[in-house]
Amino acid sequence: MKIGLISDTHGTLPAEVFQVFEGVDAIVHAGDIGVEDIIIELQVLAPVYAVFGNVDDSTLRQRYPLWRMEQLGGKNVLVTHIIAPLTPAGLQHAFEKIGCSQHPDILIYGHTHEVCIQKVGDILTINPGSVSQPRKGAPPSVAFLEINANGEAKCWPHYLKAD
Repeated sequence: MKIGLISDTHGTLPAEVFQVFEGVDAIVHAGDIGVEDIIIELQVLAPVYAVFGNVDDSTLRQRYPLWRMEQLGGKNVLVTHIIAPLTPAGLQHAFEKIGCSQHPDILIYGHTHEVCIQKVGDILTINPGSVSQPRKGAPPSVAFLEINANGEAKCWPHYLKAD
């Protein structure tokens, strides 16, 4: 299973995303969507699993959850927008705070606008960065998560051309 990961669109969806995400099995949007049209446009490519972010308005907050747990490729994938600190104890506290009682295999989050892929304890944590407002001079980015038939997960960033 190949999953496209995106976050912090803030109402901007570069055309390049459609080429890059062509053929993915699913798309995860980790919040700060900006406008509903972003999700509608992405749904043309694949099913979209989205959460709201801290700058999303009340309409998006009513339509999308603060967090969601999905079974993707046989893995428990937790999606939320803000998560910190990225330590085993910090994650456990954050999961309890949002009301997540299941242990995720993979955590996808946003908010920082910076790509970050790392293992924290036994959890693969992934921030795909931002396609609209990357930070620290980085180019706009998305990421991919691939889960093979043996349940092995690998993830990598994809940097877009800066407009």
